[in-house]
Amino acid sequence: MPGWVIACLIGIGGFGVGAAAALAVLRERRLGGDLDHDGLLPAEPQPTPVAETEEEPDRGNGGHHLVSLLANALRPPLLRLRRASCPPELVEEFEHVAWQARMLTSRPRPMQAQPSSPIALLQEAAEQIEVLRLGKVTASWTLRTRTPVYVDPERARAGFRELLAAASNAAGEGGRLSVRVHQGQDEAFPVRVEIEIMRKRAEPESLAFLVAKHLLESQGARVAVDGRVVRVDLRCIAAHVDDEPHESV
Repeated sequence: MPGWVIACLIGIGGFGVGAAAALAVLRERRLGGDLDHDGLLPAEPQPTPVAETEEEPDRGNGGHHLVSLLANALRPPLLRLRRASCPPELVEEFEHVAWQARMLTSRPRPMQAQPSSPIALLQEAAEQIEVLRLGKVTASWTLRTRTPVYVDPERARAGFRELLAAASNAAGEGGRLSVRVHQGQDEAFPVRVEIEIMRKRAEPESLAFLVAKHLLESQGARVAVDGRVVRVDLRCIAAHVDDEPHESV
């Protein structure tokens, strides 16, 4: 591989790592004191209206603006890497970091919300994860309710994909996940999804969790992690959001 390509890879690698770290720090500051010492949410957060979950796009908000700058700054070097025939898996990793940055600043898309099957969204998300699709990480599925949920399917599927990918990485090759869809414990959130990593002391990667949390809470969901278990409480009716221009997934 030419020397300039190697230098480019090293430079982009450092930038990507810095971007990911900056995103995690900024998101932790945005969530304030609700995060525990591991950067994850406590097990039982209080329900939060969607309008409060999604910050108003304030051009004076330095953190929000910096995340957008990082996402945009990744695009030109990624384009050069693709044209230089760099290893596709490396390019995909950087593209995913850029996508995560964009999703952390994304807004709800209320006109896209519709009744959807949570088990279908989960299984479609799992199909996009190679280790689950190939059986390198096995998943057991438990369905105890067929109640539809009211979400933007594209955003909800992306959020579930982040959670399942992070959980699969934590489980490791040969590991197992347990995915359960059952009745919720709160009438405002009648459907609960639980993703459990069947490995002691394993937890989902924090940046992926924060991205998934942002995407799912933009749909009116309530998301929490308790050690090896991620819980997502979903609504069956539309949540109130402001209709503004949005970026697609």
